[in-house]
Order: sequence, then structure tokens, then C-alpha cells
Amino acid sequence: LLASTAASLKYFFLCVLTPLYATGGVIQGLRSDRSVGALIIYALLLVAIISIVARPLQQIPACF
Repeated sequence: LLASTAASLKYFFLCVLTPLYATGGVIQGLRSDRSVGALIIYALLLVAIISIVARPLQQIPACF
């Protein structure tokens, strides 16, 4: 029971909370720094976030 609960929580964190937290970080960063270098980094981070969200949920491996 404990192992399945831990695996479910890990799956939830990978699929839902990580992209939300990263998007919030990009938004907060855009509020404080809008230099050209920072905008490039924020754009690359958004591409990484989109790739996390766009990946089918069943392809995320459960690592025990």
C-alpha cells in the first residue's frame, strides 16, 4: 500500500505540479527581468514545460 501511494504521488508530482511550478517561476521571472538573455532562457524553459505536458501520461515511467 505504501509503495503504490508513493508511486501515485510521484506520478502526480511529475505530471501536474512540476509544470505548474515551472510556469509560475517563468511568470515571476518575467516580472523582474526582461533582458534579452533572460527572455531566451524563459523561452527555452517554456519549450521544456510544453514537452513535459505534451508527453503522453502513459509514457512516463514509474521509477521505484
